[in-house]
Amino acid sequence: KTAYEIKECDWSSDVCSSDLKTFSIYPKGDYEHIQSSPIDSAGNFHLTIPCTEEGFYTFGDGGEVQTAYVHPGDSIYITLDTKYFDETTKFSGRGATESNIIIRLFMIDELTESDYPAGHNNLFISPPKDLFARLVKMQDIKLALLDDYRNDSTVSGKFIAAEKQDIIINTRVAMINTKYGYQRYNRKYLPLITDS
Repeated sequence: KTAYEIKECDWSSDVCSSDLKTFSIYPKGDYEHIQSSPIDSAGNFHLTIPCTEEGFYTFGDGGEVQTAYVHPGDSIYITLDTKYFDETTKFSGRGATESNIIIRLFMIDELTESDYPAGHNNLFISPPKDLFARLVKMQDIKLALLDDYRNDSTVSGKFIAAEKQDIIINTRVAMINTKYGYQRYNRKYLPLITDS
């Protein structure tokens, strides 16, 4: 018979919204183990989740979701305004550093999207090589941000490695999608681009 130690992570918050009723969190991709807590009229909640190993967790308010990184024994305090969600999400307490890094990385993409106020179709006005250069520059900025934390004892090496891998993969996927998006968008104006 094997004995398992149940470890936990405590979450509490100030959540600014008059219509938000529930805060939910679950291991990333594991929809069977959703933990939820009601949010009181002042916008506060407290939730203790089972956490036996460090890893990524998804949290949300029923409309938007974001990712946090959690360790057993963390005690995380989250502040956010649900009208602006990602732009206002801040973590504090034991175990907050990695989750704040995730938000900083996400905001690099969010701020870049604002360069195209008329929508994503404006991305495809420029040739793919210009967009590839921009994607590589964003990748380099994100990887440099992670490198700034490589000697920080409060940041897990497992976290840094997983985030770096995710950034590189997402950049490659964006390059593929950009090439084909450019082709579809410009089909009536330009001949299709080929790999040859």
